[in-house]
Amino acid sequence: LEDADLTNATLTGATLTNVTGVFDFAKINLIGSLTVQYATTNLKNLTAFNVTNISKIKLQGEASSQKTLIHAIYINGNLYGKNKGSVTNEISLAQGEYIKEVTVGNYITDADPDGKSANVIGYLEFKTSKSRSISVGNQNLTTQKITLTNIKVTEIGGAYKVNDSVYNIKITFTKI
Repeated sequence: LEDADLTNATLTGATLTNVTGVFDFAKINLIGSLTVQYATTNLKNLTAFNVTNISKIKLQGEASSQKTLIHAIYINGNLYGKNKGSVTNEISLAQGEYIKEVTVGNYITDADPDGKSANVIGYLEFKTSKSRSISVGNQNLTTQKITLTNIKVTEIGGAYKVNDSVYNIKITFTKI
């Protein structure tokens, strides 16, 4: 599924899972809200989170030329994930300001001691309606990426493993 597949399409209250590409919602008729879920792995023991009324956001992770991991998302001062790695500046949304663009990319980790690798969120970027942005991770190492533009984020959710990285992300939004 790509942007061209949805140009002039009408979507009503749908959930899209694991889609990739750039989706410009100025070209897509959206009725109500849409949820895009980026479920990168089926690990057990994940802790879910879901936040509405977003007023502050910052990100934390590590990125190099070899690896990229999103360890945490802070929303409204609450930590979802692990306190490890570099922390972005916090964006406090001003009156009338909202998140208008989101990019998410996944990364396949190195094998753990059991010989298993996992898909995790490896790049995350938020841009606001006042042209402010934060990002963490190395998008050049991601294997799949989705960008949502011309949207108004109403909810951010996902799942993380306690004392580990963010594995799933869920963005709910309306068209602007």
